[in-house]
Amino acid sequence: MGSEPNVLPPARTDVNFMHKSLKTDDIHGCRIGTKGLHNFHTRTRKDIRNPNTNDDIIGSKCGSLRKAPDTKRELHPLDPVYQFPGRSELTNINDCFG
Repeated sequence: MGSEPNVLPPARTDVNFMHKSLKTDDIHGCRIGTKGLHNFHTRTRKDIRNPNTNDDIIGSKCGSLRKAPDTKRELHPLDPVYQFPGRSELTNINDCFG
């Protein structure tokens, strides 16, 4: 009627698996005293930097927030003099249909 729980598989009885499942003798570097075999343990650090500084990140210092986007606008906002496309081709400036 209802759902039945899944049955676990039977435990392994293979003797070789039981003796070698958690052994690390065949892996190079997983024994006692193998710490000095690798590259990082035999070299000294060239420079030690402070991880709490943000000098190398552009715009992360105080006072670097921009209030508006950078534009090349040089017109007076209250008295604009725009150059509309096609304005120089008009023969009569007052006739909008040309």
